[in-house]
Amino acid sequence: FAASLASLHSLDLSNNKLVELPAALLQLCPLLEKLNLEANHLTVPSLDFRKCRLSALLLGLNNLTYVPNFPHTLIDLSIFSLHIQALAPRRDPLAFFEALSVQGRLLRPGKEGVQVLPYSKEVKSGLPAALTPLFRSSASFHPLISSFIVLLSCHPKYRTLFA
Repeated sequence: FAASLASLHSLDLSNNKLVELPAALLQLCPLLEKLNLEANHLTVPSLDFRKCRLSALLLGLNNLTYVPNFPHTLIDLSIFSLHIQALAPRRDPLAFFEALSVQGRLLRPGKEGVQVLPYSKEVKSGLPAALTPLFRSSASFHPLISSFIVLLSCHPKYRTLFA
């Protein structure tokens, strides 16, 4: 069993009413690239994501009390009620400083997510609750999140969210 975990690349634990995760999960799955934990009952992520090789981390629609530190390898992230994806592969961030082209969706429990662009009043009304915890944490410095914030702040109808 442990040998099969060591070669695992993707793990989907969404919609399982999980309240916590084994702290050793990332050590048991060193090749894990995609981890889906959406729509559980997680409040405090018990995992240290900084040193893993995840490219996709889906934590949206949980009741997180803080924003964890993310690995620099992320190109697909959902947190709170936001889902942010890079539109192109990311070059090594330690070798290249570049803005990421991103897209975002507002997640809704039990429903399809709504694209952030083009503008909609529904998305604009839901964004403050999703963005506030990000602004209160160092996670807003992650290139994926900061590129998303720049995308929103450049749009005339979303710019008022940052005033």
